Amino acid sequence: MSATSLSSNEFCILQLLWTEGRALTRPEILEALPDKDWNPNSIHLILNNMIKKGVLQVNGVAPSEATVLDGTYEIQRPFVIVTVEGTELSAEAQAFLDYAMSADVADIIAAAGAVSANA
Repeated sequence: MSATSLSSNEFCILQLLWTEGRALTRPEILEALPDKDWNPNSIHLILNNMIKKGVLQVNGVAPSEATVLDGTYEIQRPFVIVTVEGTELSAEAQAFLDYAMSADVADIIAAAGAVSANA
């Protein structure tokens, strides 16, 4: 089994989570660690890195394409394309929408660490 390398900030948050024994919100993490001069947005980045490294799960579920698609991995941010109903798209906009929803783009989406709607 190989060891996972954690940054000092990741390890600090992991120790806090172990101590609390429950999931914490960003404000709770900042309040529990007042000696840290972290930008609140840093917490999100640190937690995402820990999830990518496999040291955190959400309600016991690890992120994967399968758990995102079946909804058991609860943290999801859909990419939404909004159009005006009854208004015809320009040729360029329609071409982009067709491409974005095609199977051809699935590899690009996966390389970015996301799950394609066509997965």
